[in-house]
Amino acid sequence: MQSSQQVAISIVNYGDGESLKHLLAEVTSYVAKPNYILVYDSFSSDNNKRLVAELCESFSSELNISLFAEGINPGYGEGHNHNAKYLESIKFDGIFVVVNPDVIFTEHALVDLLSHSKQGVAAMLAAKDEHGQVLYNCLRLQGISQHWEINNDPLSSTDYLAGSFFGVHINDYLHVGGFQDHYFLYWEEVDLSLRLKAAGVNLVCSSGDFIVRASNSLGTKINAIYYLIRNVFLFVNDGENRSRAGLYGFVFKNFLRYSFWSLRYRKTTPIISFCKGLYDGLRGVHGVRC
Repeated sequence: MQSSQQVAISIVNYGDGESLKHLLAEVTSYVAKPNYILVYDSFSSDNNKRLVAELCESFSSELNISLFAEGINPGYGEGHNHNAKYLESIKFDGIFVVVNPDVIFTEHALVDLLSHSKQGVAAMLAAKDEHGQVLYNCLRLQGISQHWEINNDPLSSTDYLAGSFFGVHINDYLHVGGFQDHYFLYWEEVDLSLRLKAAGVNLVCSSGDFIVRASNSLGTKINAIYYLIRNVFLFVNDGENRSRAGLYGFVFKNFLRYSFWSLRYRKTTPIISFCKGLYDGLRGVHGVRC
């Protein structure tokens, strides 16, 4: 990995030993390794905690891995914040790469990301699904509507960074306070992106290489409905200049969508998750779902 900058990969793992194993095996094959790999193992069972610890230990001879396992689930954002604070404590001065454990990326992809990441510029890569279909190389935010776009530009400005894989200079990340942990899951990468832009950081997406994003299971998608709906209310209230225009159109559109899901999958859980998310969003509830 030909980069003059230090590189730290931050992973928040939810007891998914198999995806973490594949990711670490891939990074081990790199000619030049990242300076640090930080794994925050969140809310694993005792069995999984032991497996993750053994897994990290098995790669420790080739990778500089630090494992943090506190037996709690603070959420996606706070897990990465924990890793960033550790780097701050050791005076790390380089690129903080946020990675989901189920994302697949090659050494060339990481090099491409780092070539565009520096202080004042945060970068992400275009993405494909597991079948090779391009998902996006640019992300747009119109009010509160998120849009995945595809264009022919090798490097595009992007309205926000995909939380599954992006690089940002640690000083920029810490300067804006990192992720806001009250989101717990979903919308926090959009919130962080807008705060980075407000601080003068440019956001770009490179199509020089691609990451591969695995599809979520139906159960994971249904669980996400609650946070997707609830957190949009947190998002519009967190910024001084964030418009609520389109908020209730967004809610109505998703009401129809998840009503259809309940009919299609013959499950009441999609519409129940939607209703609970809406109820808690209107009440300003935050953090982990009770």
